[in-house]
Amino acid sequence: MSELSLTTDQKMSEPSTALASVDPMNGFAGAGSLGDRIRSFSRQPAIAKALPLIGLLAVVVVAASLWLALREPPQRDLFRGLPEHDKAAVAAALDKSSIGFSFDNGGALTVSEDDYHRAKMTLAAEGLPKSAPDGDSLISSMPMGASRAVENEKLRTAREMDLARTIEAIDAVISARVHLAVEAPSIFIRDRSQPSASVMLNLAGGNRLSDAQVQSVVHLVASSVPGLSSDAVSVVDQNGRLMSNNGSDSVSDQAEQHMLVQSQVEERYRRTLVSL
Repeated sequence: MSELSLTTDQKMSEPSTALASVDPMNGFAGAGSLGDRIRSFSRQPAIAKALPLIGLLAVVVVAASLWLALREPPQRDLFRGLPEHDKAAVAAALDKSSIGFSFDNGGALTVSEDDYHRAKMTLAAEGLPKSAPDGDSLISSMPMGASRAVENEKLRTAREMDLARTIEAIDAVISARVHLAVEAPSIFIRDRSQPSASVMLNLAGGNRLSDAQVQSVVHLVASSVPGLSSDAVSVVDQNGRLMSNNGSDSVSDQAEQHMLVQSQVEERYRRTLVSL
């Protein structure tokens, strides 16, 4: 009876002995820790040979991520060839709207690609720039592979812009628009119409250009276009008054002189009344 009870006690004590070999913190005593497993895995010959390449790839990925995060966004020309006073006004408007901008080595004002359209809308709301844009900006923005017709139109528009900028240098002229009617050269056209031009001037309040100034504008435009005669250039102010005679008859000359004298008298009376 005693032997049977001893055998039973031994069998009941065996599971407790097996359970005692389990460490509740580190798992089974026969298994290694996580660090030992990683070290043993890295000591394998194939893994040891690939470690330098893995490290190099990790460095490249980190460097590319930093470059993408810290690089300057691509820039786009906003205006090129603006006068200094327009540059200052445009820069102040962009700074007020918290739009970043910069000037390149050629003096062109550039903004980021993402802010380009917002900057255009902001400056349009402010009425900037005041003067006509430079023709160089239009030529520089011409796309590659443009057709001959598109190229001729771009060049004609650029010439009109440059002429308008030159005419705006006159003191009494606030703004100017120039329109050139010039046919593109072609070997298939025998009889070509003669080129002509028209100039629209926005003058300062109450001012008029003298005959000498009008003739200088006419000859400036005529000498800038090959084959353009000075008689084919018309100059008009913002009130619709024709300022260039262009060989008009004596009746038109007399009417123009009468209108000129009348406007001068009216302006003299107006200044006298204002001074009172």
